[in-house]
Amino acid sequence: EREREEIESLETETADVASRREERQRAIEIAREGLETDERALEQVGHEAGALEKRAAEARERVEKARGRLEELRAAVEQSERSADAECEALARQAGELEESRARATERLEAATRRLEEERSAREEDERRAQELLEAAEREVRERSEIARRVLKAREEQVKRDRESLEQETQAVRQVEEQATRRAADGRKPGGGRAASEESPGKWEDP
Repeated sequence: EREREEIESLETETADVASRREERQRAIEIAREGLETDERALEQVGHEAGALEKRAAEARERVEKARGRLEELRAAVEQSERSADAECEALARQAGELEESRARATERLEAATRRLEEERSAREEDERRAQELLEAAEREVRERSEIARRVLKAREEQVKRDRESLEQETQAVRQVEEQATRRAADGRKPGGGRAASEESPGKWEDP
C-alpha cells in the first residue's frame, strides 16, 4: 500500500510537470508581442526550469527512498520464509512423533507451502510492477526535464533572432532618417531643391 501511494504521488508530480509545461508554452506565445516582454518571459521560464530541476531531484530522492523500502520488504519476506521453514520443520517433527497426527500435519505442511509459494509469487509480481512504474516515472521526469531545456533553448534563440531583427529595423530607420536629413539640407543650399529668388525672398519655402 505504501508503494502504491508513492507511485500515485509520482504520477501526480508528473501531471503537475505537464501542467507547468503548458503554462510556459502560453507564456512564450504571449511573450512574442514585444522584445521587452520576451526578455521578462525568458527570465520567468528560466526560473520555472530551475524549479523543474528541483522537482526532478526530489522525485529521484523519493525513488531512492522507495527502493530502500523495497529492500526492507525483501528482507521481511526472507525472514517470513525462514519462519515458515522453521514452522514446517516443527510440523514434520510432530508428525514423526505421533503417527495418528501425521496425516493432519502433512496436510498443514502442504497447505502452508502452497500459501508460501502463492504469497512469494504475488510479492515478486508486485515488486516487478512497482519497479517498472518507478522506472517509468524516472523516464518521464527525465523526458519532461529535457523538453523544458529544449523549450528554454528555443526561446533564447527566438529572443536573439527578435533582437537582431529589431536592430536591423532600427538601422534601416536610422538610414532613412539620415537620407531625409541630407535631402533637407541639400534643399536649403543655393542651386539645390527649391531656388530662392533675390528679388522675392518671401516666396522661398523650407522644404
